[in-house]
Amino acid sequence: MATTLKTSIGHNTTDSLSQLQPGALDLSHLPVTRLERMARAGQEILRWHDILHRSGDTVITSMLADAMQPTAWDHIPANDVVDNTSGSQFFFHLHGEEEDDGGNGHTDHRDIGETGHFHCFQRLKDPEGGMIRFEPVSAARGHAVAAPAQREDGTGIAHLVALGIDAFGLPNRLFTTNRWVTGETWCPAAELIPQIDAFEISHGQPNFIVNQWMTEMIRLFQPQIACLLMARDQMLKDHGGGKLSPALNDRSIEVTSELPISVPAQTAAVAAALEQNRS
Repeated sequence: MATTLKTSIGHNTTDSLSQLQPGALDLSHLPVTRLERMARAGQEILRWHDILHRSGDTVITSMLADAMQPTAWDHIPANDVVDNTSGSQFFFHLHGEEEDDGGNGHTDHRDIGETGHFHCFQRLKDPEGGMIRFEPVSAARGHAVAAPAQREDGTGIAHLVALGIDAFGLPNRLFTTNRWVTGETWCPAAELIPQIDAFEISHGQPNFIVNQWMTEMIRLFQPQIACLLMARDQMLKDHGGGKLSPALNDRSIEVTSELPISVPAQTAAVAAALEQNRS
């Protein structure tokens, strides 16, 4: 799908998402402050990978450590990881060994080498930092296969991105999903992109390393997430003849945009962009 992506990274790109390979997105136009934040995030992620590797662990084994015989598509942890201060939330679920759809709405992920993925959400905030209240999307949530654990205060929650994990426990893909998948409060990309920076898990439960790792992953790949959200909206509008609503509950559309990623490639691209900006 080729489209012009205008995002909060302050640049228009006519590259299709299929052309945005790991490390290929031009980051040189980003503000130095953004690049420095991304560089710190990349260093932290690589540090956590190294620490986990020393004990033979990965983010997946860390997430599963306290899970009681998890089965495919169970939320891990059961009630999600929630930061009540930032409004951020995520959970992990394993893929099934045999994913023939069977009417459950799940895409078969085996052919792209994923063993599971994280879903990341953000509770929506107004310009003053207060949580925005929305009516629950009951029609969508009734059949949602990856709905977040809900609070009863009526605050809206939007899906930022999903993060695929390969058989080695390393991140290999970012993707967005249609509303029926998560039953989320739908937020247009132009309004959701500014909320990406709010994502933060600042506590240590159930696993401090994974919480920190996830926070830094969102920071490192903020430009790509912004592009994916814009592409998501465009894809759904194209499918709905210029309107979003006809496509939001169309179960033939699950993944709305996706992009392969590499932490080392992204970190190298950030370093190169910083050097270019400082020269």
